[in-house]
Order: sequence, then C-alpha cells, then structure tokens
Amino acid sequence: MKKVLVIGSVGINTGQLKHLFKLYYPGFFFLSASSGREGIEIAQQNIPEIILLDLFIQDMDVDEVTGILKSNPVTEHIPVVVTGETCINQQEQTPHLFIRADASFSKPFNPEEFKSLVDVVLRLKKAEDGLRRYQKQIKNYQRRIKNLTLELTMAEEEERKRIAEHLHDNLGQTLSLIYINLSSFAEVNDNSGLQKVLNRTSDLVSKAITESRVMLYELYPPVLHEHGLLPAFIMKLEQIEKNYKIKTVFTSELKKIDIRKEFNIFVYRIVAELFNNVINHSGASRLELEVKKKKNEFYYFIVRDDGEGIKNDYSKKQSLRGFGLVSIKERLKNMNGNLNIESNACTGTVATVRIPVNKN
Repeated sequence: MKKVLVIGSVGINTGQLKHLFKLYYPGFFFLSASSGREGIEIAQQNIPEIILLDLFIQDMDVDEVTGILKSNPVTEHIPVVVTGETCINQQEQTPHLFIRADASFSKPFNPEEFKSLVDVVLRLKKAEDGLRRYQKQIKNYQRRIKNLTLELTMAEEEERKRIAEHLHDNLGQTLSLIYINLSSFAEVNDNSGLQKVLNRTSDLVSKAITESRVMLYELYPPVLHEHGLLPAFIMKLEQIEKNYKIKTVFTSELKKIDIRKEFNIFVYRIVAELFNNVINHSGASRLELEVKKKKNEFYYFIVRDDGEGIKNDYSKKQSLRGFGLVSIKERLKNMNGNLNIESNACTGTVATVRIPVNKN
C-alpha cells in the first residue's frame, strides 16, 4: 500500500491534509509525525511515496530534516514537499528548494492547486523510480557481460595450456629424438660433405627444440602452474637479462601472492606485457620489478625502467604489439584492479598494477 507522511504539529493542518489525500488519493495510507526526528524514523521504516514537511518544526530545522532524508540511501528518493504559512514568499521558498526539498506550497492553499502539485511530484518520482530500475538492469547486464568476458578469457587460457601440453608431449619429444639420431649418425660417417650437412641439420633441429621450448613457456609457463607468480616473474626476468642484455632486479618480501587462482595467469601476462613494453620501446638498460602488499588489502606490482619514457598520448593513440595497454586495463577491470603509469624522459617509467587481496 502506498503511504504519505506528514511531519509537523504547529503550522501544518494534518486533518485537512488527511482529508485531501482521502479525497484525491484514496489508495494512500496516511502517516503523521509531530517532530522531525520522529518523522525521519517513520520515513526510514515505512518508505512513503511522498513526505509533506512543515516549515516550522519544534525540534529541528527544515533543512536539517531534508538533509538527513536526502543523504540516506533508504530515503533519498522520497520527494519532500515543504509547506508553510501565507507569509512565505518566493524568496523564502527558494532556499529550501535549492538545498534539498523537491517542492513547496503556502497556506491557505487551494485544494486543486495542491492536487496538481502532488500529481507532478508523484509523476516525477514514478519516472525516477523507473529510471533507477532501468539503470539497475543495465548494471546487471554489464555484470553479466563482464562475467562472460572473464569466462571467455579463462577458456582461452585453458586452450593455451592444452596447446602447450601438446607441444611438450609431441613436437618437443619428436624433435629431441631427431636430434639424437642425427647426432649419432654424424659420429660414424666419414664423408666430409655429408658431415657438414648433418652438422647444419643438427644445429637447425637444436634451434627448433629451443624455439619450441620458448613457445611452450610463452603459451603457458609451467613454473607459474607449479610454483606460482613470484618464481614465474623471477624466471621471466632471468630470461630477459640473458636474451636482451638488460640488467634486471626483483624485489619482494612476500612468499606468495594470495589472489584467486584463475587470476594468476592474468597478472602474469599483464606484468609480462609491461616487460615487453620496456624491451621494445624504452631503450632501457635496467628493469626492476617490485611486488608488495599494503594493509592486507592490495598487492602492488611495480615495473620500473631507466628508459626514455612514454609520450603523453601513447596509450591513447598507439596500439601495442599483442597485449596492449588497453587490453591490460580491460583485464584489470575483471579483477577490480587498476594500472597507473608515471613517465619522465629523464628518469624513465614507473608502471604500477594494483590488485585486491583475495579475502575469501
């Protein structure tokens, strides 16, 4: 049942308002309060469709009452109409409308004008309630899309893992056997020309084995699955230092990272892409990764380099190879995380990834 609440006992005629509501709005249940505090309590408990508030309340200022009602999520959507004596002019009404009240009218008032005012206020409330419902539906749809995106990404990672296992169990072992056979054959053959061919072939096969191992690691690093994020980062930095001649430093006092298990691969790929950006774009000679936790609420993965820095419009206008900054930010949304980048041509770039601690 719809309800109307009247707050006031001095300047407002509760009986007259009750009669008017019974006449024009027979489906409404009438509630009344003699003080501001009582009215606020009744409003919070009953959630009326509209509140009629006396301009002169004994215990509280009218703006104080409307401020409390409009600042509470439970009552903020209830329209408040301020009513007072005839002496209230337009200049006196305006502050109350400006601060928090939705409308006002003076006494003595015309019943038809009163009905028109209440009709407008109730129509606005109905429209606002409908808009809030639509907004809630949109948020639900957005949440569903977010979950679907997460599921799709997880399915992608499972496929990567499957391909990595296939490369390891099939291609890697086959190439290893070819290499062993060719090496053995080369040892017993005396023909110098054939020996050279066999040597070159053995070198190519050895290279193919190395490349397949690199591909295996990039698709799904086994150390991440077996030992977790921190060892995976350490191994990645070691590879960078070996292959690109960049000095790397890893700093962390943590023993493990407590986030949802399915997020490990996301965080790894995000940080790895930040590493790739340093390698491919910064010209840096030093790369640092610091991992820390603050107040048992967030993990911070801080990537620093001493390169030439990033242009101000870099992330907006330029798409990075593979997993770019836009993709990083999208994946971080799925984890309620964020990315902050500070760059300077003289001191290099600091990219900070923040991830919530798993509290389940």
